[in-house]
Amino acid sequence: MFTRDSIPASKSLEDLGSITSIEQLRLYAKELLKARDEAHSIATLFKNLYNSIPNGCLTLDKNGVIKQVNCSFSLLLESEPPDLIGQNFENFLFENDKETFHFFLDLLFRTKLRESCEIKLRGKNFKQLNIYIDGEASGKSDSECFLVIRDITGKTRDEDAQSRHRQQLEDLLKERTLELWASEEKYMALVNITDTGFMITKTDGKIVDANPEYVRLSGHNSLSEIINRRSTDWTADYDLERNLQELRNCVDQGYIRHLEIDYVNNNGKIISVEINSTLVPTKEDFHILSLCKDITARKNYEHTLIRACQAAEASNKAKSAFLANMSHEIRTPMNGVIGMIGVLLDMPLSLEQRRYAEIIRTSGESLLALINDILDFSKIEAGKLDLEILDFDLFSTIEETAELLSIKANEKKLELICIIDSKVPSLIRGDPGRLRQAIMNLTGNAIKFTQKGEVSIRVSLEDESESHVTIRVTIFDTGIGIPQKRLGALFTPFTQVDGSSTYRQYGGTGLGLAISKQLAELMGGKVGVESEENKGSKFWFTAKFAKQEEPLFPVTEEAGLPKNFKVLIVDDNSSNRSLLKLFLESWQCRAEESCDAASTIEILQKAAKDQDPFQMAVIDMQMPNIDGIELGRKIKAIPAIASTNMLLMTLLGQRIDTACLEEIGFTSYFSKPVRRARFLECIRISLLPKNKPGKGVVITKRTVAESVKKRVRLLLVEDNPVNQQVALAILKKLGYRADAVGNGKEAIKALMDITYDIVFMDCQMPEMNGFEATKIIRSKESPVKRTNVPIIAMTANAMVGDKELCMEAGMDDYLSKPVRPQELATILEKWVNRLSSDLRIFNREAVLERLMGDEILMVKSCRNFAQTLQIELESLKRAVEEKNASLVEHLAQSLKGTSANVGAELIQVVVFGIEQLAAMERFEEIPSLFPELEKQIENFKAAVFPKNE
Repeated sequence: MFTRDSIPASKSLEDLGSITSIEQLRLYAKELLKARDEAHSIATLFKNLYNSIPNGCLTLDKNGVIKQVNCSFSLLLESEPPDLIGQNFENFLFENDKETFHFFLDLLFRTKLRESCEIKLRGKNFKQLNIYIDGEASGKSDSECFLVIRDITGKTRDEDAQSRHRQQLEDLLKERTLELWASEEKYMALVNITDTGFMITKTDGKIVDANPEYVRLSGHNSLSEIINRRSTDWTADYDLERNLQELRNCVDQGYIRHLEIDYVNNNGKIISVEINSTLVPTKEDFHILSLCKDITARKNYEHTLIRACQAAEASNKAKSAFLANMSHEIRTPMNGVIGMIGVLLDMPLSLEQRRYAEIIRTSGESLLALINDILDFSKIEAGKLDLEILDFDLFSTIEETAELLSIKANEKKLELICIIDSKVPSLIRGDPGRLRQAIMNLTGNAIKFTQKGEVSIRVSLEDESESHVTIRVTIFDTGIGIPQKRLGALFTPFTQVDGSSTYRQYGGTGLGLAISKQLAELMGGKVGVESEENKGSKFWFTAKFAKQEEPLFPVTEEAGLPKNFKVLIVDDNSSNRSLLKLFLESWQCRAEESCDAASTIEILQKAAKDQDPFQMAVIDMQMPNIDGIELGRKIKAIPAIASTNMLLMTLLGQRIDTACLEEIGFTSYFSKPVRRARFLECIRISLLPKNKPGKGVVITKRTVAESVKKRVRLLLVEDNPVNQQVALAILKKLGYRADAVGNGKEAIKALMDITYDIVFMDCQMPEMNGFEATKIIRSKESPVKRTNVPIIAMTANAMVGDKELCMEAGMDDYLSKPVRPQELATILEKWVNRLSSDLRIFNREAVLERLMGDEILMVKSCRNFAQTLQIELESLKRAVEEKNASLVEHLAQSLKGTSANVGAELIQVVVFGIEQLAAMERFEEIPSLFPELEKQIENFKAAVFPKNE
């Protein structure tokens, strides 16, 4: 803004009167223009400076009307300068601040001094702005004042926040102080009213402080009575040393945990306490804080509980003893009943007599099954059913189990099929007995509830790792099925499907499935069932086993069958055909199927016509319309197919007329359920040259095994006459010779006189029981000839721990009564195989024993035997060439006897084989044994006469 003051003094307006010429006027005008330009520049500079000031600047008149503002103030109010000029400043103030501003403005004009104040400015949208105003009235005019405004909103907020935070901290401090005070009060109240003793001691055990409960535990009346006394003063003498040691440990380790000791308090009362302590630092040293809990009532309860448990165990032992005794008492006569019935059924009987005998046998076996189920369940209930970990062959175990079950299946004319997936490893570790029991329970149940059709056992691989394998065993049947609503309760003990007559007719305890479930879980698996009423059932369980080093499943190269060997499987049962085809294809054979006689003839003739004949036909015995034997006759009657090698499949235990089979042209036969190894062996034997159609009968036992069986001598130790007769009859039927004695004393005397190979020992006998007799036999001072003779317990005891007791006494194996022929045969085969593996080239000890220790006589006998061996061998060969059966038998028997006398056991075995073949007039096979005989003769000579002699 320009005023007169901005015009230069030398060129004032008064100077206009002195201008006298145009030239002067021109010069004066020029100066005026220059002065104007200078004034404009000054004004521009002032304006720029004014607007660049960061604080708000404005000019007001006495009434507060805004005359001039800078940009900073207009930005503060978020308005344009023209919109602000002319407005009263109080329009931008809140009501409660207007009076303060009027007082401030009046003060500026009255004092003519610089003043300041803080008020709130109302910005856009009623935004509150805290401002600080510096003001000064104009020095040359009383009508204007100049204000500088600073925005202090942020500063005020920080100060407010700090103030509020400080106030909050003060409030929180007060609150925490009150809480701490209250907590301390509560803590002290809690310590004083708790039923746990609390004490603070020095590290030497002197009491510093304690609560009322601890005072009570010590047997005193007030805290003052125990202060500075040691906490160990009340410890019972028998616990004192332990308490002192724990205090030392607390100082070293920093704590005591669950120390239980007895206090004898001031009143002489014994109190059991549990102490937990911790070491805590203080200003001067350390203190021990201890919690002492009165556990007298708990200890009394524990003692009561222990006595109750002991009483329960005693009762349980009495119950087990009673159960074991009853088991023994029941099994002993049952052994006689079932055993004698078995012997009776092997005799010629009329149809009516056989029917009655079968009823007795079936009833006895049913009773035995009930007893076994109850005993097994009692073991499970007591938690004493343990697993035995053994190496075993899974395939053999399952196939043997199926073979046992096939007898009952055959009685009901059911097909029993056993299929094992080729992916399943055979050599595993686990409990074969429990696996067999689970399979027998579930399969036996399936057979029981199936009237027609088939029952199949299928084994598949569930899971496999490097070290373990989990198998799934599934039992399918075509029986009556189970209603869906009853499936959930099947595995509950003593539960049958329902109480209707339909299910009651099958009988049973309802324990078999419950036991199977427990067995599966014990083997690390599960059990399940799927069924539909009147459409059959599918029971399954899984079991986990450890692997052995290598699988036993035969590989294709080991089958040893001709390349492209072609076989026709004839069976009306499709499942059985599938199983045989699976076996044959795994041996790289070509296999086809036929379901009846008519289609079999047609298939064989077509193959012969196409010049691709079948080398073998595997024919089932039981088929509708035309059975297997009749079909065999028809095949041999047709020249084009008469050369077909034929095998017959029969039911296990079915009587077969081998002479009839030989006459028809069958080369061998085997029983169902089909065992893989046996099936392969049967095919191999049938392909040997000796088994041309119409000649010879299949050899079902190996020569060496038969020889060992003949030379094995058994001792039966049994006090019950009936059981003696049963066991001797079964052993005789199995081809063994045995002697019987009535008690342990007689057994020891017999073993002193004769070298027996195996002893069957009853456990409960008069005068001397089986346990005592076994311990005497096994002792170093034993008078018997052979202290390591295999002893097999044959007892009616079948409770938990009975087997273990037998093993601890020194027995080698265990067989429970009633003795079943199949089980006896299995256990004998096991131990006879071991005996066969123990055969020696020269049994020096046995020869010395026979010659009463005379070594000179032994050497002389062996020398004479060795010198005659070559002569006897040549004589034997000539007799074979001449096919003189009686002479071959005579020479073989003579050589067998002399070899036995001098301990040449392996020579004895080979000669026995020659004797057997000569008896069957199979002279063409005998020469194949001569190389082995010559080898054993040389081995004997080398063993008896070393090279330096």
